[in-house]
Amino acid sequence: IPHHGLGPRGANALADVLGRNSTVKVLDLTSCAVEEGGGAIGRALQINRTLLKLDLTGNRLGGEGGADVADMLQFNGTLKILILKDNRLGDHEAQLFSEGLRQNSSLQVLDLSYNSIGDIGAIALGAGVGGNDGLKELNLARNCIRPKGVAGLLNGMKDNGVLTTLNLEASGVGDAGQAVASFLVKNSAIQTLNLRRTRLSDASLVLIARAFEQNYSVQTLDISDNPFSNAGALALFKSLLQSNSMTRLIMRNVKLTKEARPKIDELLTEKPDLSIVEISDADEMIAEKEIKNGMGVAAAAAAMAAAALEAAEARRLAEMPILPAVEVKLQKEPSIVITAEGEDDAGLAAREE
Repeated sequence: IPHHGLGPRGANALADVLGRNSTVKVLDLTSCAVEEGGGAIGRALQINRTLLKLDLTGNRLGGEGGADVADMLQFNGTLKILILKDNRLGDHEAQLFSEGLRQNSSLQVLDLSYNSIGDIGAIALGAGVGGNDGLKELNLARNCIRPKGVAGLLNGMKDNGVLTTLNLEASGVGDAGQAVASFLVKNSAIQTLNLRRTRLSDASLVLIARAFEQNYSVQTLDISDNPFSNAGALALFKSLLQSNSMTRLIMRNVKLTKEARPKIDELLTEKPDLSIVEISDADEMIAEKEIKNGMGVAAAAAAMAAAALEAAEARRLAEMPILPAVEVKLQKEPSIVITAEGEDDAGLAAREE
């Protein structure tokens, strides 16, 4: 029942039902203005043994509502998917979720994206995930996590052998790539890693690239919208030539020069199972829409390939030197008049008049 404006009072009434529910397995309360009413829902789920998925996206739970939802994890052994995107959760709530995760083995997906979790909360979550043996996906995109928090998070979960998907989009990696590299060397379970918009520098990407020579689990890597240049990208391409696990590399909106193109072509030739996504999100959405509208997979793939070529051509043209303007003056051509045979000058002048 998304977008229904339940409010705190409606959430309290729903919580009373959830405490006695034995049939509902999926509950979507996206943007229902639940707010502090999330506390009642959390307490109800301590005794609920039926619900498998709960989506509380955009409900402004804050500290009061978020705390009870976090505490619920210590008692609930049924819930598998918990989505808490955009709920004004901070470090304190993250610490409570860490404690809950240590005592929970049923939750498989936890989405805490678009909140206000900082370094302290990230470090605590790393410890919680490190002591958890059930969580497979953790989404921390677009929080307030800086390099120190990223390092603490990854260090805490480096020995976790269950987590397969980690989203750190818009977190602060910057020049602190060693933390990511160390995690990749020690962890053998992670399969999908999102480092989009993490301000990855060349130095960081070089370190991460070397780690892929010792990592055999990562299949999908997203490094889109980062400021690294050819130096970092070429180091990564070289390492991926030695990797047999990577099947999808996403690097949208990355500023590489034409010198990198032969290396990309070489990588794709040597690794036919690897796909490199360079087209923008907008172009990909158009292609997906065309598939849904009946264009067909092959035609849509061709459209996506054409879009990629257009993007490459645009980059090539942008790199071409701009030639100085040349002023061209046109001269008036002399007119040619053909006279009739035997016509004298007087006749010609009369005809011109």
